[in-house]
Amino acid sequence: MYIHEFGNPEHPKVILLAPMMISGENLYQLMKPYLKGDYCIIAPDQGGHGKAGRYISADDEYRQLKDYLVEKEYFDIKLVYGASLGVAVGWRLFNDQCFIIEHAWFDGVALKKNAWLLENITRLLFRQKKRALKKSGAAASQSLIRMYGNDLAELMTKNFDRITNQEIDAMTANKEKELLEV
Repeated sequence: MYIHEFGNPEHPKVILLAPMMISGENLYQLMKPYLKGDYCIIAPDQGGHGKAGRYISADDEYRQLKDYLVEKEYFDIKLVYGASLGVAVGWRLFNDQCFIIEHAWFDGVALKKNAWLLENITRLLFRQKKRALKKSGAAASQSLIRMYGNDLAELMTKNFDRITNQEIDAMTANKEKELLEV
């Protein structure tokens, strides 16, 4: 994990936890125009994304974020926002009694304890998309361009290309089960 921090550390803390294919810094840049007020934004690049190293597990990502927050003495948090992959880390933070969290917003994750079929389909889908990306050599898929525009689609594709099959397996394995066992 590589942690970006933007703004004055004396201001209320907002933690942005990005989905797969978007780094924390990418998410910050996307949300920056909508962040009204003075905040200290903490936007980690999770493993396999941006400036971070390898993705091992949601537990490992959370441990790194918690170590950072404790070292900085950031215990009062105004908002934790987690999207998709980021929810696994955000959920752990939300449930950790070391922190006082005023608001949490978790977007786009299944909270099903035994979702082996969904887990396997997701893993196969991501691996298939990775093979197709390599084969095509395209800067971005047309479906991503239609949904997000050319610039963001190319950024997402570049991030996705960096993620290994082992990291895809780690990101999709037992994510739902891990959430409920915290």
